[in-house]
Amino acid sequence: MGSVNTEAELVRKEGRYADKTTQQRRRKLATTFGTQVDAIMRRNLAYQKRNWGSNLCLVSLPAFMCLFLFLIQVLIASVLNTRFKCGCGCPTEYKNPDGSCQPGRKVCGPQYTDKLEQIAFCEFPHPPAWPAFLQVPDERFRAADWGSGGALEAGLPPSSCRVKPANFSNAESTSMEGNGTYPCFNTVLYTGQDRKIADRIGANLIPDVPLFTLQTAKQKQSVKLYLTDPPFNQASGPGSAPPGPAAPGLKPPPAAAPGPAARRNLRRADEVLPASVMRRVIQEAGNWEKDTGSSSGGGGGTGGNALGGMAGGFGNLANPNGPNATNFGVFNYTSTSYMIPAITYDLAYVPPGSSTFRGWSLYMEEALVASGNTGKVRSTTIYLVQPSCVKYKLLPYSFNVSFSGFNMTIRIECLVTLSLWRNATAAINEELYNGYYQANPNKVPNQYMSAYDFQNSSASLFRPYIWYNSSYARAWALGGASALIRFPRSMNLAANAYVKAMLNPNATIPLLYLKDFPRPQDSVGVDLATILGPLFYLWLLQLLYPVFTASLVYEKEKNLRMMMRMHGLKDGPYWLISYSYFTIMSIIFIAVFLIAGFIIQLKMFTGNPIGLQLLAYGVFIFTQISFSLLTSTVFNNSKLATIVCYFYVFGSGLLAQFLFRLFLESSTVSNALVIVLQLIPAFSIYHCLYDFATSAYDAAMMGTGGTLTWQSAQSTGFFTAVLILFIEALVFLLVGLYLDQVVAVGSGVRKHPLLGLHKLFKGKGKKGEGVRRSSSAMGRGGGRGRATGTSPMFWKRYVEALVDSLLHSDDPPSSDQHYSIICDHLRKVYPGRDGNKEKVAVRDLSVAVARGECFGMLGPNGAGKTTTLSMMMGFLKPSEGAAIIEGMGIVEDMDAIYSIMGVCPQHDLLWEQLTGREHLLFYGRLKNLRGQELKDAVDKSLKSVNLLAGGVGDKVSGQYSGGMKRRLSVAISLIGNPLVVYMDEPSTGLDPASRKLLWDVVKAAKKDRAIVLTTHSMEEAEALCDRLGIFVSGQFECIGNARQLTTRYGGTYVLTVTTPLEEEENIGRVVNSICPNAKRIYSLAGTQKFEMPMAEVEVADVFAAIASVREEMSIRAWGFTNTTLEDVFIKIAKTAQATPV
Repeated sequence: MGSVNTEAELVRKEGRYADKTTQQRRRKLATTFGTQVDAIMRRNLAYQKRNWGSNLCLVSLPAFMCLFLFLIQVLIASVLNTRFKCGCGCPTEYKNPDGSCQPGRKVCGPQYTDKLEQIAFCEFPHPPAWPAFLQVPDERFRAADWGSGGALEAGLPPSSCRVKPANFSNAESTSMEGNGTYPCFNTVLYTGQDRKIADRIGANLIPDVPLFTLQTAKQKQSVKLYLTDPPFNQASGPGSAPPGPAAPGLKPPPAAAPGPAARRNLRRADEVLPASVMRRVIQEAGNWEKDTGSSSGGGGGTGGNALGGMAGGFGNLANPNGPNATNFGVFNYTSTSYMIPAITYDLAYVPPGSSTFRGWSLYMEEALVASGNTGKVRSTTIYLVQPSCVKYKLLPYSFNVSFSGFNMTIRIECLVTLSLWRNATAAINEELYNGYYQANPNKVPNQYMSAYDFQNSSASLFRPYIWYNSSYARAWALGGASALIRFPRSMNLAANAYVKAMLNPNATIPLLYLKDFPRPQDSVGVDLATILGPLFYLWLLQLLYPVFTASLVYEKEKNLRMMMRMHGLKDGPYWLISYSYFTIMSIIFIAVFLIAGFIIQLKMFTGNPIGLQLLAYGVFIFTQISFSLLTSTVFNNSKLATIVCYFYVFGSGLLAQFLFRLFLESSTVSNALVIVLQLIPAFSIYHCLYDFATSAYDAAMMGTGGTLTWQSAQSTGFFTAVLILFIEALVFLLVGLYLDQVVAVGSGVRKHPLLGLHKLFKGKGKKGEGVRRSSSAMGRGGGRGRATGTSPMFWKRYVEALVDSLLHSDDPPSSDQHYSIICDHLRKVYPGRDGNKEKVAVRDLSVAVARGECFGMLGPNGAGKTTTLSMMMGFLKPSEGAAIIEGMGIVEDMDAIYSIMGVCPQHDLLWEQLTGREHLLFYGRLKNLRGQELKDAVDKSLKSVNLLAGGVGDKVSGQYSGGMKRRLSVAISLIGNPLVVYMDEPSTGLDPASRKLLWDVVKAAKKDRAIVLTTHSMEEAEALCDRLGIFVSGQFECIGNARQLTTRYGGTYVLTVTTPLEEEENIGRVVNSICPNAKRIYSLAGTQKFEMPMAEVEVADVFAAIASVREEMSIRAWGFTNTTLEDVFIKIAKTAQATPV
């Protein structure tokens, strides 16, 4: 009777028995794609209507954040603009006698600026020219040999050079070529393919040039080179040649007071004078008519022009006994205006160096303008980079400069700089890397000035590769804007070295000066949207990602999505509405984001084409939604998903800002690596935001529109990032939908990884197809046998025979025995974890439930009742066996089964924000109810479970009591007249009146459908169920109606007697006299229960015996009953649990 059958064969055989009525009801319950879309859309609208406050806060968040950023920006700008702005004053010729300025005559400029940091914000129609400095390491960090005995090989001094020895002497200083304070010299590394050529070039890298003097014709020519307006002398005025240096032993002639034309001419001196001293120089021009005093370079310039002292100090260092020895540094004011050009010109040949950080512009040179506060002494050191310092007898040399409340000490030192050969580029790279303080075991910086690789340079080819310390760019400061790098002089050294070594040893390529472009007066433009830019907006744009992911995971975690699926909702409409809702929310979010940015006039928005912004943000919307869908497939806990998503948002933002940004800005990182990193969605949109921020920064700096256009975006990689986002949107969507079907964490039965394609590669009837069943149902063992004919094995074989006769008989069953549910050897095994054994939840279950029948499943907690229902409902996939629901298999046809069944789960699966009516409307639409029919069905359902009166049905379910929620769940399971209904403990938590009402509803509903019900209430089971099965340890121990079970498994009477404690033994003797085989099953505080076999006792004998001894033994109460269903349940459960499996 039991040939092996697959589920497909079972469906084919059972499908023949579906009558026309069944087929019509199936078609009526089946809904179209559009109907399901309409149902879930209306449900979503009702749900979001109740959450309008949360949605409003979510989409308005960009506006609040932009406004907050703007207010912070205004606050900071108001504070900074009081300090960082150009000074203003009144020229002398426009001052009134009372000291006030004539109306409209006040002007702003560096000559009226009291603070050095304000000069950069002044107008510079003729920017100053500065010497080109080398960036030399700080004297504390210059390269030294930290190994043992490796100083000679490496060419570096020992590490002890960083600490001044106790017996330090001039002789030691000279032998070490030190500067008199620290013997550590400056180092340049070089290499090349041809060492001979590289050595020739390297030997000329640091030119050995005598210190400049002020008595060369070149210096006179430098005046004409630097001054745009015709120079003047104190006698002839404008147009005359500048005076030359004084003859040996003579002082320069006194200066005459220049006229107004001369003053105007001197005010153009900002193109040659350092900005930090312009104010003093020009201010002093007004005193020339009164005072023609001089200043002393060595004395600090306290009584006259400080710049004269500075120039004089530079002019006589090399030759202390020269012509100006007795009065060096004494110059008249007129000649002073020519001294700084001379210094600049001479420093074109003698490379100066500085260890200070450069600023962000060339309007000031930090090497000449030391940092500090007003009233405090500022100091700076200028290094003369030379291969030897023996000839500079007076160095180090210091002099003071005072002007406008600033006291400056300028120190001039000669710095020995050696060029050292290294065998290969890799050796230089390793040595430079080890100079980083975290890359060497000593944790001490070991810095080099620069390094050169001359590669394949020859007499006809010059190909230098130059290393420099990019840390001085300080890209980490001020929103990532890079400071200027002192690189031009390093490049000039290489060019000069090549010319001298390979072409002409007397040739020189002077680097005359560096100067910035002219600029108008400006103030601090702190645009936080640009400074914080990419990081801030990346975080803001990704805030929807955790919200979307948590929303999807929440419905899966609470089994709400599975509840919808079990009532017929397919995946297509669900994802369509979810994706559409997320898209609408994202569009509103981005729209508010852009509108707020444009209204507030943030450069990040106004400085970039709106088309590029819409393109980037629009594509990112779909990528983020698809990414949320993909992420939701691997979580089944919404809180965990939210935490992980927020970690991703903030972590990816920080990595993008401080790691990926370096790759974008680096010229050595390949584009392939950048593209690979942009596979992370956050990095792709960060690339777009970075381009927007860069363009906005340029717009703010230049006072024009942004530099990012549709044409320039092609070269920045902007479109590549957008293309990656677009491709990822499609890939994430497809992969997410696929994983939702085959992984389905917490959302029901998983489908085959090939999604049905595997059927094409398998033949019919092969071993392993479908699910396995027994070859002989009647002869199958495995039950717990008993000697009687009413043992569980008997009932097990009875049910198997019933199922087999239905499945394998060629004769259809009678019309009044249509079986809606057939389970054929169902088995569910949970695999063992953490070293535990596997758990068998359901053992070889076979049962058939006819239409119009309510089948009850009784059993203790953990017996497997809910697991069995979950397999029938498609919530769990059986490990073995098959189940047929109205002619359709639960493995292959579960989507079709969902449309014809109703479910009342063990726990109420409801949306707290929806009313009872809205729940029923939604599930009614899924059962293809429409129009008036839907409204009538909803009212009828609410009335049947007592939720219509008093407007209870129109209140949100979050306000319902536990009993009201339970009644609503029962109404949901029955709406739409489904063919099969599963109820898992439907009366849990109900009061007696509500329970009785619920029973009436279930009795009325079972007329034309099959109902499977689980319960712990014996009263409920007797009242509702046509047949009962007692489920213990994963299998049925017995099946039958309540009367059959009590008759077959009871077979006893129960006598209950209550007496004083001293009469307990006497009552026991009386009972034994009535029935010798009676058993005492209970005894407590004088109350005893005795079980007597029905076959051995007469009811009349019991009544007579009790009546005869009632007065004698002081019997307070007694009762005589038949066996109840509860007694049968307890008896079978105890017996089954005591028997080993």
